[in-house]
Amino acid sequence: MDYGKLIRDLRIQLDKVNSAIRVLETLHREWNAAPGACKRRGRKFMALEERQRVSAHMKRYWAERRAAREPLDSVARNYVAGGEYLVA
Repeated sequence: MDYGKLIRDLRIQLDKVNSAIRVLETLHREWNAAPGACKRRGRKFMALEERQRVSAHMKRYWAERRAAREPLDSVARNYVAGGEYLVA
């Protein structure tokens, strides 16, 4: 077995591996340095303006829901279990 040829082949492979490692390290540094490279996981936080907009929207939504339920609530309040109405 020619150990000299084996060592040369291993050194060529080692040079290729080292070159690939350098490229990957460069890409890794560039990826981490880019703004927004790491996406945050978990809960999304809203800005003040967005929270106020959502709050106003939900207030309107629930006001409409309450308004739609009021006729039903008045009937339900006057109904007694057993099928009798309190108000005629």
